[in-house]
Amino acid sequence: DDEPPSKSKRKKKKKKKEEEIDIDEDDPAIGRFTHPFHELLVWAVLMKRQRMALFFWQHGEEALAKALVACKLYKAMSNECSGSELVDDISQDLDNNSKDFGQLAVDLLDQSYKHDEQVAMKLLTYELKNWSDSTCLKLAVTAKHRDFIAHTCSQMLLTDMWMGRLHMRKNPGLKVQFSDYCFNHKI
Repeated sequence: DDEPPSKSKRKKKKKKKEEEIDIDEDDPAIGRFTHPFHELLVWAVLMKRQRMALFFWQHGEEALAKALVACKLYKAMSNECSGSELVDDISQDLDNNSKDFGQLAVDLLDQSYKHDEQVAMKLLTYELKNWSDSTCLKLAVTAKHRDFIAHTCSQMLLTDMWMGRLHMRKNPGLKVQFSDYCFNHKI
């Protein structure tokens, strides 16, 4: 009974508002980040550490989403600085950092689009669980990233969504004939 608990069963008691809570320090859900480079990137951006933010952007997953998030954060920080009485250089530096991450996002989209159009379109619409179930396209719209939205891949996706996923550029005559057949035969 006097022997110390084993490492796997070690528990720590924390006092919180007059009650004790048992916390298992070896539980993977406690005290660990599932995607540390995401959190570190956000921290580096908020601390205005551009080189460090670029380093964290290069590591981990979802580089396109991280670039868009960093672009949006820097842009918002720049807008806040320009509206206050802070030095103009800070606002300009933040705006430049936003443009750097915005260009990285466009370059990534362009590279993936040239490699495989369908995969690039899926990248734009994939729900990012680590970013509040948002998509890269939603992040770009939120960031008002016009170059990203104006990219051919984004425009093709938006056109497909607008047209109800009809691919008008492939066999338009066949589609007209099929719809005419359906109309005349009341299918």
